[in-house]
Amino acid sequence: MCVGQPIKRLALCQYTDTLKIGREFGDNNKKIVMKQNKKLTEEFIKAYDELSQVLFRRFYFKLSKWDRSKDLVQETFTRAWQYMGNGHEITNLKSFIYKVANNLIIDEYRRKKSVSLDTLAEAGFEVATVNEGPEKILLEAETAHLLKHVERLPDKY
Repeated sequence: MCVGQPIKRLALCQYTDTLKIGREFGDNNKKIVMKQNKKLTEEFIKAYDELSQVLFRRFYFKLSKWDRSKDLVQETFTRAWQYMGNGHEITNLKSFIYKVANNLIIDEYRRKKSVSLDTLAEAGFEVATVNEGPEKILLEAETAHLLKHVERLPDKY
């Protein structure tokens, strides 16, 4: 088992596991798959070497978090490897990895915690209700302005 290994080691360990499966069954089709897996593994490692730093900078630029950016680079390559391992064909590995990375950025933005309305109210912000729109705010401002002028009128009116 190759738990806790860097991504290159992980790729090679998973490839080695595929080799073991192919040897156990002794099927000729498995040998063809093994050759293809070796080619894909080499292509994957090359893509990792070329793109890992670029993706890290992209994640860091978008998220401004060093550790989370490192984690997302690993997650990007892990998801791409798992997709390849499930037998899906990838015509352009580089564009696929970028697509996975962009999806992870979107997921990260979705996970950001929202600030509760109670917290905002405690901080002194007035929280508008759903029924309060720009029209209602303008109406209240006009009403306050008119009441101010009505109070200035003499008592006989």
